[in-house]
Amino acid sequence: MEHYQSYYNIMAAAMVRGSMEQEKSTSHLFQKKLEDLNPEEINELILIGLRKEMRLDVLKRRIDSPEVTKVMGFLRGIQPDNLLDICAPDGSFIWRIMDEFRFLPATLMDISDAYTEMAKFMHKGGFANIKGQSAEILDMSCFSNEQFDVVTALDVLQHVSEGEKAIFEICRVAKRFIICVVPLTKDAQHKSHYSEQMMRNAFKKRDIHQFRVEAVRNSLVIVARK
Repeated sequence: MEHYQSYYNIMAAAMVRGSMEQEKSTSHLFQKKLEDLNPEEINELILIGLRKEMRLDVLKRRIDSPEVTKVMGFLRGIQPDNLLDICAPDGSFIWRIMDEFRFLPATLMDISDAYTEMAKFMHKGGFANIKGQSAEILDMSCFSNEQFDVVTALDVLQHVSEGEKAIFEICRVAKRFIICVVPLTKDAQHKSHYSEQMMRNAFKKRDIHQFRVEAVRNSLVIVARK
């Protein structure tokens, strides 16, 4: 059961199933409901995905960073009704969210098709409460006002040239909470730098005054409530 223990197993199994819909009629692994698969069957699906060189590496379990630990604590207290995660360029936080909040209706938004395609395959494979959407953070017109109870954006804003505009869009689509993580220092890879005061000012322009910020390592963890 080595592989079963190494991955977000239900999501990995769902992605393999969704990527191989043509197998539905030939194997019980694809005919069963996702929730009815036993550990051995989930492990078998993961092995199939590895043999076919599917992109399962991003679904490997990792030790939570202090920032992620802090954000997960906030989410447990908030208990979202639904959620939008704006995917960072180097990975997605949503797998960690969905591992803990198994039945939370959630949308992954990414500027490319890399992670959104994975989410769509998972959805097809039986992980029905996750969806993928390709969009730019500066123009999320594909979403309506206050569509999501909670919006998360971890290590995203520093990669955006128009940070205040991005915050406006995030606030527009959020109904209740916005959770952001931004670095305290700027380097060559980052387009924008954020201080606590800069973040407070940007949220106040959207009439958001309930604001909590904590410094964790070299980052700011921000929770804003509308």
